[in-house]
Amino acid sequence: TILTISEFLRQKYPEYNVPSTFEGVDENLKSIMFSSKKLIDMGFNFKYSLEDMLVESIETCRQKGFLPVTLPEHLKSEDKVPGSDDNKEIKNGSAGLT
Repeated sequence: TILTISEFLRQKYPEYNVPSTFEGVDENLKSIMFSSKKLIDMGFNFKYSLEDMLVESIETCRQKGFLPVTLPEHLKSEDKVPGSDDNKEIKNGSAGLT
């Protein structure tokens, strides 16, 4: 779920302001699972885990300049993320993970 992904990103990248709750998303949201059995039975092998894909996405965004490698200290605790219940405002014009 989005909550699982945000928890992973918060732990892996504490320098970014990743929200822990999202407006309209229940904490007890059940994961929807899809089976890979047919693919695997046909010989498909996964090369990357979800965690690998998330880490590579963040690293690519850093390399391309879409995300700062580190955030200035004043942005780490003050900026708020739109759509997050634990954040009620946006300061300094930034949003999302930056």
